[in-house]
Amino acid sequence: MKRLLIFSIFLVLFSCSKDQENTVLPASGTLLRYVKSSSGSVQSEFIYDNAGKITSRNTYSADKLLGEASIHYKNGKAHLTDQKMDISSSTTGVHYIYSRSEFVYNGKQIIQNNHFLKESEHATPVLRSFTVFEYNAAGFIVKETRFLDDGTPLSYTKYSHDLSGNITLSENYERNTAGEMQLIQKTSYQHDQNMNPYLTVYLPVENIPFSVNKNNITHTTVTNYTQDVTNVSVTQYGNFTQRQLPQYMIENNDNSFLFEYN
Repeated sequence: MKRLLIFSIFLVLFSCSKDQENTVLPASGTLLRYVKSSSGSVQSEFIYDNAGKITSRNTYSADKLLGEASIHYKNGKAHLTDQKMDISSSTTGVHYIYSRSEFVYNGKQIIQNNHFLKESEHATPVLRSFTVFEYNAAGFIVKETRFLDDGTPLSYTKYSHDLSGNITLSENYERNTAGEMQLIQKTSYQHDQNMNPYLTVYLPVENIPFSVNKNNITHTTVTNYTQDVTNVSVTQYGNFTQRQLPQYMIENNDNSFLFEYN
């Protein structure tokens, strides 16, 4: 009887798997699964569904969960992202704040991201602000504007791209006390010719430029106009896979990170 039960369960699982038509499984080595420190401890973990769509992003400090983002889909498109982030300074205890992003589409392009806060994990989300995205004829994001929930503009960022779609320049403007938009920061980027591992991790509007660049950022020059300071950051990548994805990166000859794939 026990053997028949196990065999029946096997048949059910097998039949369910055959019903998943039109599912294209991701090729091995294409999805970023872990970012680790040079010592091998997990700092970021990425979880996908069978079709290779990102469903969860987790960040850690040692064994402590610092943050989690769960991505929910509707009609094949990412619809909601529920997030929690630990703001405590404790190495063991946690104090999470909860938020939600809701994405609005025009065809395949996300044209608006509504930002909500929640008092607790299961509380009703409250709209606090929203971001509107503009695209050029090539489909590249050229501007994002942040508004308060009542429609008051807070800030905006303009983007310039190379022919591959990599962002080469971003200019950040914020509303000053006089109500005018003032340039506060300008960032220029240089890239290599290898594949960016973060493309599978974020939606295009979630973590610009890492979410849209086809290639890896090697040099970043940031000019802060409020402090009149310019800083340059250099990042090295190496040990590339057959798919031209890096297996490690080193920031400013100091911080090292390891990449692992599916």
